[in-house]
Amino acid sequence: MKRPAGGLWMKFAREELFNPLGIPRFEWRRGPQNRVAGQGNLRLSLVAMTRIGQMCLDQGREGDRQIVSQRWIERSLAPVAQIGVLVQIGFEGVFSPSEFCDHPVFMRV
Repeated sequence: MKRPAGGLWMKFAREELFNPLGIPRFEWRRGPQNRVAGQGNLRLSLVAMTRIGQMCLDQGREGDRQIVSQRWIERSLAPVAQIGVLVQIGFEGVFSPSEFCDHPVFMRV
């Protein structure tokens, strides 16, 4: 996320992402000086994670509302670097082959 005006991360996230997805509870860990560690450290319920996953499958939409751009979804999930022969790294995680299915497995790191 880009830093919202005034650094109001929690308010921005609640109004622009979590409320539209019907996610009432979330927790972002705070670092030094009580600042939100926005690059990760987000705690969500399994239902909340499922809602975010479905939004990603729906190209950033929830119903008829565009929550995040389709381009952001595509760029976030696309591999950007290769490590060895089989493992690729993207902005949002690691992609590696799976013996259990015929497509790469995405792991958030």
